[in-house]
Amino acid sequence: MTINQKIIDGRLVEFFGRFTEIKYAKKEYILRAEDEPQGIYFLKSGFVKQVFLTESGKCLTLNIFKPGTYFPLTWALGGVENHDFFEAMTAVVTYRAPKDQVLVWLKQEPELLYTLTRRLSTGLGGMVHRMESLFYIDAKSRIASVLVMLGKRFGLKQPDGQVEISLTMTHQEIADLAGLTRETASTELKKLNDQGVLGYGSKKLVIKDWGKLQRRAGG
Repeated sequence: MTINQKIIDGRLVEFFGRFTEIKYAKKEYILRAEDEPQGIYFLKSGFVKQVFLTESGKCLTLNIFKPGTYFPLTWALGGVENHDFFEAMTAVVTYRAPKDQVLVWLKQEPELLYTLTRRLSTGLGGMVHRMESLFYIDAKSRIASVLVMLGKRFGLKQPDGQVEISLTMTHQEIADLAGLTRETASTELKKLNDQGVLGYGSKKLVIKDWGKLQRRAGG
C-alpha cells in the first residue's frame, strides 16, 4: 500500500528541514557536471532544471524539478557519478542533507522508500521515452510532446478547460527540452499559437486545445 502524498510531503519536509538551508538566485548553478555533490538537495521552493551538455556544446534539458522533489537521485541511490548541471530556473530555496544520513533514514522508512522509488522509476521512464522521441519524430511533434509534458507536470486547469503552465518558460528553455534550436522552437510555437492551440496569459503559456495538442504529440 502506498502512502498518501500529503504524508510523503510532510515527512520529507520534516526530515530535510533539519539540515542546512541554501538559497540560489535565478540562473545560478546548484551543481556543475564536474562537481562531486556535497549532499542531497531537497527543493523547498522554486524550479531547477537538470541539463546535459553535449561535446558540441549543445544543451539538452533532461528534467525539471519542482518543490517537494530532491536530487541528484542516481548519485544518491545508485552511486552514479554526476555528469549533469543543475541550474536554478527561478529563485530557489533548498535544504542540503548528507547522503549517508538520507540513506539511513530511507532504510528506516521502507514504505516511503518504495513510494519514492516508484516515482523515480516513472520519471526516468518518461525521460527515456522523451529522449527516444528526439530521434524519431519531427519538430512539430517534439514541441507538442514537450508542451504535453509541461501541462501534465506543471499545468493548472482553468474553469474554461484551458491549461495554464505555472512555470514560466522561454523559447530557449522549450527548445532545450525538445532538442531543437531556439529558432525552430519559436517557429513551431508560433504555428500552434496561430492555430489556436496555444496562447499566452500573464506571460505564461496556456494550452487552449489539449486534445489537439496531444494528437500532434503522438505524431
